[in-house]
Amino acid sequence: MDWIFSIPREWKIALIQGIVDGDGFASIPASRAGIGSKMNTIFLIWLLKSVDIESRAYQTGIEISKTEAIRNASELPLFKNATEKQAKLDELVKMLNSMERKPISGAEAKEIRQLSEEGFSDGEVTEYLWKQFGIARRPTTIRSYLKRIGLRGQ
Repeated sequence: MDWIFSIPREWKIALIQGIVDGDGFASIPASRAGIGSKMNTIFLIWLLKSVDIESRAYQTGIEISKTEAIRNASELPLFKNATEKQAKLDELVKMLNSMERKPISGAEAKEIRQLSEEGFSDGEVTEYLWKQFGIARRPTTIRSYLKRIGLRGQ
């Protein structure tokens, strides 16, 4: 299927959109987007790369997790007819664009501890902080903080 790499960019985008409208996802709790299928993984990774979206294989398909790649996917737009998925992707970009690299402290720290004690996952804490307070953190940041204070296993 190498011939696909020589078709016009707009056609590649249409092909990608056709695939991801059905098998794609965007997740604020996971801070990633991707394709939930293992079919033709290598081909799809190269196809995404041909339109400037870096991705990688993961357990159940393809993930787009780097901030710049997520931004590029949103601008494409990655989803054509799956408007709810595109809205989630756009919201994820908004969240990523608001991230500050400052330590967790004060009321935010208290909220994270409380949510963790209530059984929220790292991703659920991420989504809650964003939706309730406009605080943008990656799940890995939440996990690291909770490990540091002894609420998650080392």
